[in-house]
Amino acid sequence: TIPSSIGQLKQLESLVMRVSSLEGTFPPEIGNLTLLRRLELGNSPPQNMMTRFLEGPVPSSIWNLQELRILRLTGTHLTHFEGDQTGFFALLEDFSLRDSTLFVLDPAILLENAPGLQRIDIAYTFAVTFLGQPPLLDHWVNLTHLVLDYTKANWKISRGFWATSSQMVHVSAHEAHWVTGYIGNGIGKMKYLKHLDLAGTSVREAIPDSIVHCPLELLDLSRTMLDLPIPAGFGQL
Repeated sequence: TIPSSIGQLKQLESLVMRVSSLEGTFPPEIGNLTLLRRLELGNSPPQNMMTRFLEGPVPSSIWNLQELRILRLTGTHLTHFEGDQTGFFALLEDFSLRDSTLFVLDPAILLENAPGLQRIDIAYTFAVTFLGQPPLLDHWVNLTHLVLDYTKANWKISRGFWATSSQMVHVSAHEAHWVTGYIGNGIGKMKYLKHLDLAGTSVREAIPDSIVHCPLELLDLSRTMLDLPIPAGFGQL
């Protein structure tokens, strides 16, 4: 359990509590830690080994943490972000809900409040749902890592994503059946892309010829709805 007295540590810049039995609720007093740059809360073992969880809402006081660069709420049963969601994580670079369940996420939290995201990790999440339309993945020009493996969240990869995210290094949505969209011609501009795993997703249409311009080290497009033929230039990869 995280004690409410945690809010008295007002000079704290990093708070990491990833243990095997973290339980209780998210204390609103964490919002008093306005110098925090890194916040990691949750359980670290696989979910099938856990019986206790951090649960309930994320209090609106979290919007006070304007210095946050890293926000990871992993292995939790948190439900949603409280408040009107008009906060602004202008400096947030790393956002993770890995191994979490029962989470309702308003896309505005990411799309409007965290324009500088570099890493998104929602792998192995269960019953994550979005309020309104699912987020399009073409809003973050600085994104380098997108990890959606086995997620049940309904993400859409637009054609614009491949042209916008030129800094991308790692895209993985292995067996994330609810992930839909396309591989756009813009993928050829991803000059740093080394890992592309869309196996088991609902990505469709043709594989663009421009993919041969990526410095790929791993490519897995198994069990997708992508059309043949395979681009003739595949031998250049």
